Amino acid sequence: MSMLNDVGAIPSAKDMDRRTSAISDEYAGTIGGDILAEVADINLACGRFDEAVTLYRQAIAAGTTIEVFERLAQASFPGPTYRDHLSVLHEQLKPKTYLEIGVFDGDTLALARNGTIAVGVDPAPRSSADRPYVAPTTINRVTSDTYFAERATQSGGPLPPIDFAFIDGLHHFDQVLRDFINLERICQSRSVVVIHDTLPVTAVSAQRERTSRYWCGDVWKIVPCLRRYRPDLTMITVPTFPSGLTILLGLKPGFAHNVDWYDEAIMEFGGLVFDDEASYERIQGQDSSLIKNSSAILMANVNAWFRVFDDQAMR
Repeated sequence: MSMLNDVGAIPSAKDMDRRTSAISDEYAGTIGGDILAEVADINLACGRFDEAVTLYRQAIAAGTTIEVFERLAQASFPGPTYRDHLSVLHEQLKPKTYLEIGVFDGDTLALARNGTIAVGVDPAPRSSADRPYVAPTTINRVTSDTYFAERATQSGGPLPPIDFAFIDGLHHFDQVLRDFINLERICQSRSVVVIHDTLPVTAVSAQRERTSRYWCGDVWKIVPCLRRYRPDLTMITVPTFPSGLTILLGLKPGFAHNVDWYDEAIMEFGGLVFDDEASYERIQGQDSSLIKNSSAILMANVNAWFRVFDDQAMR
């Protein structure tokens, strides 16, 4: 079915309203997945996000040959992107030190402001990461495990604690958990840690091994894991494009030295399976840390936590 009108011109908004509604309501079960994906694209472009989500999921179920996972995420998470939220966190927190695990192209590392000492860790960043940065920036071309091990044995006195950290490295649950544990050791109680890819929208993108261009790995397991083994932490999860952010507050650097629970946690949560829409809806419904996709709401929650923390510290 063509999306062009009778004279071959681009259809009007009224035509698109009528035609996309007809396809989504009447023909979704009988037409091909690729057509459903194209109609979903129109709904996405017109800002009809709920309709687009439904159509993308129908397209996936119908076996579309078009990879629509990223566009499904766009429809699922309208509003500020994860980089927007990171930028606001940098602006509001004004950290003295920033550590980023997983530099990739350097775009998020570049969000660090003047006055912040920024450190990136990535064994193979893209060439675009070699650029001038506003903040004094060093990129360590090693794995995060190697970086933490070398930092622990570095001579010349202790390094300053990390005020703000972003984990976006290897998208494997066990690695992310290990990164968090190692990070907590070098943070302080007022530090903020942000983990990317905690809210996937499809089973394929939530698998441990990568089989699609849009991929979150099994990072999402870190949220129920920390809820189980670290209930003392405050978690704030933002449903933001492309795959969610979880902010962690209330770190206890001394606690991190006792990690007897690491192997048990991997055994308990490593085998969890994300079964597409059912898991997505269940995660959203059960995650009490989930807020709206708004930087203002995010910062209101973060600042409220800091006020409580400061009040308790003064007693």
